[in-house]
Amino acid sequence: MRTPFRPVDASWLRMDDPVNLMVVTGVLVLDGPVPLSRIRGLVEERLLRFGRFRSRVVPPFAGVGVPSWSAWS
Repeated sequence: MRTPFRPVDASWLRMDDPVNLMVVTGVLVLDGPVPLSRIRGLVEERLLRFGRFRSRVVPPFAGVGVPSWSAWS
């Protein structure tokens, strides 16, 4: 099942290109090292329960229309 992008999301996607990367970045400052397996477990537990984090972008057909989200298999 596909869900059409909201206009603001479609605009964000159209602005993204190799010289104008539309990337949201975050930084964590930790007291010490964290095992990669723990980070993966937290991502799976806390983010992947939301459908949007398990979705992929489907571009509009022939560049016409609005992009959509599709469940990632």
